[in-house]
Amino acid sequence: IGDAVMAFWGAPTAQEDHALLCCRATLLCRQAIEAAGIADDNGRPLQIRIGINSGRMLVGNIGSELRLNYTVIGDTVNVASRLEGANKQYGTQILIGSETKRLVGEALTTREIDSIAVYGRAAGLAVYELVGPSDQASDQQWLIDYEKGLANYRQREFSGAIRSFEAVLSVRPQDAPAALMVERCRDL
Repeated sequence: IGDAVMAFWGAPTAQEDHALLCCRATLLCRQAIEAAGIADDNGRPLQIRIGINSGRMLVGNIGSELRLNYTVIGDTVNVASRLEGANKQYGTQILIGSETKRLVGEALTTREIDSIAVYGRAAGLAVYELVGPSDQASDQQWLIDYEKGLANYRQREFSGAIRSFEAVLSVRPQDAPAALMVERCRDL
């Protein structure tokens, strides 16, 4: 689709672990792109953005007599597209929806980033960054600090939130979500 790739799991044959398979494939894609060392015209490493969402959708040959595609459509697909785009705002590469997070359970490390507005929904949608396999997460303190910061932010305790987000930045200086949240807290 232009410069994008869309993939889906669980069709035409149902797969119980579709969310986990999808997330693992995504992590392998990110790893392969990093290992390839591909750079843009300005010499910066190639960046990818991936949105993953799980749920019910329409699957099948969709189109007209002249052109058919075996694809998926529906709200779940639209939210995945919204998650892909939200990566740009948060400086992340892989964002997943709450149902995907629930389905992968403890097999993968994630962190809640924020709640985003989605067209047609009154409440915000919780979004999570896919960090990596749980068995490869060495120091998890930065994840705990981010969660504390997010909790303080939501309780409008902005000084405490800034301290927690700055603790993340002290060990991960390039952590764009933490830097964004510090900026938001200072503005508020």
